[in-house]
Amino acid sequence: EAGGMVNAGLVTVAAFAWQLVLEYYWHRLMHIPFFYRHLHKLHHHYKSPEPFDDLYIHPLEAFGYYCILYSPPFVMPLHVGGFG
Repeated sequence: EAGGMVNAGLVTVAAFAWQLVLEYYWHRLMHIPFFYRHLHKLHHHYKSPEPFDDLYIHPLEAFGYYCILYSPPFVMPLHVGGFG
């Protein structure tokens, strides 16, 4: 059914937009001096960037990113098959 496919596409785009916006603001929050000093500084420790440097993050910062990553099915009408 075409309506179902269109709806699935719109929800998918909305889920990506949701994640991008939340990740942007989460990263901005990490640059507030308190959060930078206690959580995010580890990410900026290496001055010569390499492909996997984004994995060097504090566990609490990672927890925030994972909450964002897995949040769409809890706030949007996603089909269970589209998320797994």
